[in-house]
Amino acid sequence: MVRPRRRGGKIEHLQFNMTPMIDIVFLLIVFFMLVSSFASVEVADLILPSPEQSQGRSTQLTDKVVLNLQYTPGLDEPLVRLGPFVIPSGDVLRDRLKSTKRANPKVQLVLRADREVPYRYVRSAMNVVAESEIELVNIGVQTDRD
Repeated sequence: MVRPRRRGGKIEHLQFNMTPMIDIVFLLIVFFMLVSSFASVEVADLILPSPEQSQGRSTQLTDKVVLNLQYTPGLDEPLVRLGPFVIPSGDVLRDRLKSTKRANPKVQLVLRADREVPYRYVRSAMNVVAESEIELVNIGVQTDRD
């Protein structure tokens, strides 16, 4: 956009510099792409159980860690994810949860297990959480409200 302008008998041309605006747009695009990928990792694609007479309510947690137990056909044990990380064993999970508890004493854990995961794996995950001394644990379930 060029607009001629007179100043003291001379004609000056004003130009609009687009470079800083393009830089800002690219930074915003990168930011939103990263945020959307982190948000999608936190909520794994699970089919949660739906209890018959649930009295639970939906809450928003600020200092939370999400532990997902995901059913995978063909595997004997469920895939365990702590946030975006795949956890190979209960000992690694215990160490990660303890370090998270040390870093943030008010940490809250959300345990989400796929409907197809046998209860013995959910129980062992709950035992590991109890050993890591995390005091507030929420269980994620699917609620169908009309």
